Amino acid sequence: MNTRGTTDRSNDVMASYSSKGPTTFDHFAKPDIVAPGNKIVSTLPAGLTLSNEFPQNQVSPDFFSLSGTSMATPVASGAAALMLQQNPALTPDQIKARLMRTATKKFPQFSVAVDPDTNIPYTTYNDIFTVGAGYLDIRAAMNDTVVSSGYALSNSNPGLERSDFADRR
Repeated sequence: MNTRGTTDRSNDVMASYSSKGPTTFDHFAKPDIVAPGNKIVSTLPAGLTLSNEFPQNQVSPDFFSLSGTSMATPVASGAAALMLQQNPALTPDQIKARLMRTATKKFPQFSVAVDPDTNIPYTTYNDIFTVGAGYLDIRAAMNDTVVSSGYALSNSNPGLERSDFADRR
């Protein structure tokens, strides 16, 4: 998600570069959930090659701005860590199910992003193949007390067993 540099979620839109599913390769509906991942500021280890290749992304000597799943994933992982801190008995499947169940599902039908280099507008339709179960809502996940049973696989093939899925990684 692109937060547009604000803390107000009502103006957030899908990042124009966000991948969508299903793909012809795996036929899985994806993403499972969306999270902030556009222009996220993070720590910058000293001597990192990235800072030399993209000096325009350096916010200060110790901080760097990046976009993509590499930045959205830590947001989702942080939510999972908070949930485990609150309830260490939760399984990975229960965490995933809770994150998906409590995700915000209020999206505009579509959003338009304009490529800053080409000025070409791109329309993103916010369907299940674009936003998955919705927009990560850490507060709702932390306040939820439902403990799911079963598996929360990213799998559109009900005949595929959990052990089969693990073997494909």
